[in-house]
Amino acid sequence: MNEFKTARNWLDNADAVIISAGNGLSITEGYNIFAHDEAFMTHFGTFYERYGIMNILQGAFYNYPTVAERDAFYKVLFDYMVDHYESTPVFRDLKQLVGGHEYFVVTSNGNMHFQLSGFDEERIFEVEGNFGNNQNPMPMIQKQQAKFNAFVQKYRSQNVVILELGIGANNQLIKALLMQLVAQSLSYRYITLNLPHEINIPAAGMSAAAGPDWYNPGDLWGFKLSLIHFVLHEPVYQPYQDLKAILKDRDYDLITTNQDVQFSKAFPDKDVATIQGDWSYFQCADKCHDQVYPNQTVVDQLFPQIENGHLPENLIPRCPKCGAEMLEWVRGYEFLEGQHYNKQYAKYRQFIQKAEGKKTVYLELGVGMMTPMFIKEPFMNLTYQNSQATYITVNPKDAIVPRELMDRGIAVKYDLVKVLANLKEWGISRISAED
Repeated sequence: MNEFKTARNWLDNADAVIISAGNGLSITEGYNIFAHDEAFMTHFGTFYERYGIMNILQGAFYNYPTVAERDAFYKVLFDYMVDHYESTPVFRDLKQLVGGHEYFVVTSNGNMHFQLSGFDEERIFEVEGNFGNNQNPMPMIQKQQAKFNAFVQKYRSQNVVILELGIGANNQLIKALLMQLVAQSLSYRYITLNLPHEINIPAAGMSAAAGPDWYNPGDLWGFKLSLIHFVLHEPVYQPYQDLKAILKDRDYDLITTNQDVQFSKAFPDKDVATIQGDWSYFQCADKCHDQVYPNQTVVDQLFPQIENGHLPENLIPRCPKCGAEMLEWVRGYEFLEGQHYNKQYAKYRQFIQKAEGKKTVYLELGVGMMTPMFIKEPFMNLTYQNSQATYITVNPKDAIVPRELMDRGIAVKYDLVKVLANLKEWGISRISAED
């Protein structure tokens, strides 16, 4: 139980607390947006019978035939999650735990339970919006993000505890961003509460989450450079080779949130949109100017200088403009959304425009439900809008086809490596729902 004593001590001595929360927190209250359970059938049984919707999350992103039908679902959702919600012991305990500390909430939950439990709405950043503002959430999200950024700046050099509640092990939308804050500041601490299989704290660069204060910039850069060197020099893995063979002599475009440069190694740059950054570029950590820098030459020069996991601090890569440390150009708190980022999204838009009205296969590989707004939802909507399009999703757990796309969609719940190997052998035109 030493972990609890340490966590209590960190919280007692904190100048500020950042609470990050995901679906796991809602599940502890009894609200599970992924479940097809008694509560779902009690409140949403009509939508299951009419549309085949299996859970709340699927219902929220379902392509309803009319706006009225979509609004009907959201009315039931709002009644269930918001209007008839009463604060639970989970939130009462959390509010007591935070006590009189300055705080900010960062959450992917859209159920507004923080506000309804007495947390200040001016101190909440709902990264995916909320059920009360689902038509056009971006203005609200941007306003909340600006307030959160100001909060981080205010407490950048003070003792801050990040209290993570019910966020999955591989979450990139919240977990990766906040872990990066801890890795970059000696005064930040990280506490994560979840089921054992969802606990994920990197061994390097996150000593403030584990306890001992051995962290220094040279250790962090030793870890980061080792990782980047590994990523840059890895061969193209077999699934990417198989995909390349499948797409040979076809007109194709690739959109990815992967940052490991495997797509960039296997395919021409003009055909790949890396919309969440990748490890082959550096940027200024302070974002003093709008430019990213290819980093392989620097990484190859510095990698041999690492000794016992430590890079001499005088060798840490620095911005040529302002002298701040450089930062890997991957999605995180300091991620540079500048010209290079806009170029990736411009390619994405061009890909979409090129496919309009044409016989197109939207092949979705390994995309989960954590951040469906980047690939999954656009692919479903584009297929729905184009009668000549087909949607194929491959994922052992999260392969879902909306009811409207059943005649033009295939959900393949098998190992992706085996599926690509078989597609290479058979040819994509031969795949069917029975296969």
